[in-house]
Amino acid sequence: MVYVGLDLLQDMLCDVEDPALNERVSMKFSRLFNDLEKPLYARCKPKHTNLSTTLDLMKLKSSSGWID
Repeated sequence: MVYVGLDLLQDMLCDVEDPALNERVSMKFSRLFNDLEKPLYARCKPKHTNLSTTLDLMKLKSSSGWID
């Protein structure tokens, strides 16, 4: 059995009860999923998607210590 603190449990229940938050999370997930399937440009290799390219650039930024 996993122990879950009372505060964490209350936060999780509030998240489920808040329809606006659920809608935002659902929309964000849908956009991420679409970016996962959308090729970077026409006739691009399937492994190069909008999401994969964005993640590669974020990894490069963090490993190089770049800031905004």
